[in-house]
Amino acid sequence: MSQAYLEAIQTPHVGVVGDRLAQRIRSLILLDNGKTKVTLWTASTRQIRQYLSPPPDPEPPPNPSSMHPESGTKSQWRKFWKTKIPHRARAFWWRYKRDIIPCGTLRAHRWQQDAHCEAQGCREREADKNHHVFGCKGKHLAWRFILQEHTDKSTWSDEDLHTLLSFKPPTFSIKPKYNITPPQLLACCLIGINTANTILFLHQITQSSEEISDCITTEIKKAIAQNEYLL
Repeated sequence: MSQAYLEAIQTPHVGVVGDRLAQRIRSLILLDNGKTKVTLWTASTRQIRQYLSPPPDPEPPPNPSSMHPESGTKSQWRKFWKTKIPHRARAFWWRYKRDIIPCGTLRAHRWQQDAHCEAQGCREREADKNHHVFGCKGKHLAWRFILQEHTDKSTWSDEDLHTLLSFKPPTFSIKPKYNITPPQLLACCLIGINTANTILFLHQITQSSEEISDCITTEIKKAIAQNEYLL
């Protein structure tokens, strides 16, 4: 609040003394918790900022096309968006969290299509997001190979895989010989998985675990080279 306005309140002009405008401004209640009332005249700078700050944004309505979206705190989402990973991996990761990737269960829920897995040789009749990203045979083997090769964790259960992309992933460390961070490693895996999904969708070709692993390994080499260049 400007100094001129404060001076006008403290020493109002003759024209406003009669209607007690200054008194009404001074007695304006900013905060009232039931026990203590804070007026404009007694408020601290912090209390004035609190009074003038806009109300918090309401929670966004749930996406009607989403099955099981993952909730997170504001700080968790802020950390997710600031993590240094490629945009195409982050977009796919975000869609997994919000459960809006075109897996079988989502297609059945939104468009009343068949919920089975479209990969050649897969008999999964209810292909949810975990099957779409982790569970299908070629992807499952690729995940295990890459994680066992690059981390100190040798055993990976289905539950471990399914929590990799959550806000509370299982604890693991990258082997010292690989100059890459855990989020970058997961991002490279997601790029390989998304590439396999795209090839299946566009060309009806199911990639093998070796082809998916080779794609992921290529992305890992790119990330390591970039990290070494920046350092």
